Amino acid sequence: MKKNERNYSVEDVLGVTFRRSFKGYHMQDVDVFLDKVVEDYAGYEREIERLKAEVKELRGY
Repeated sequence: MKKNERNYSVEDVLGVTFRRSFKGYHMQDVDVFLDKVVEDYAGYEREIERLKAEVKELRGY
């Protein structure tokens, strides 16, 4: 993976589904975990965009 590439977007994580199995994970636990991951990921994306705008402003673009 290249430096600025990501494996998943927020939309990818929101849209993921898991197959059910007899001895699988508790789906509610997985959903709660993914909700927290998405919340963090969205925050990181907002911070990256804020920092890009700040760099652009400081460079005088």
